[in-house]
Amino acid sequence: MTDESILSAWVGFRPLLAKQDAKNTASLPRGHVVTHSPSQLVNILGGKWTTCRALAEDAVDYTIRLRQVREAH
Repeated sequence: MTDESILSAWVGFRPLLAKQDAKNTASLPRGHVVTHSPSQLVNILGGKWTTCRALAEDAVDYTIRLRQVREAH
């Protein structure tokens, strides 16, 4: 294999949710959490590239519920 034979490459960081007492990254969960900031910005923390559709659906559902709660008050 030579440099000329490489057609493409991809690299990235896995956004893991850290625990204070975690000894290594292998012990960290690979799931995601959807939450919001005081300014109502919806945040998606953690997750995996392969679950991006489920992650997006959870974020949309969370946003809808957040809006419904705001409108009820």
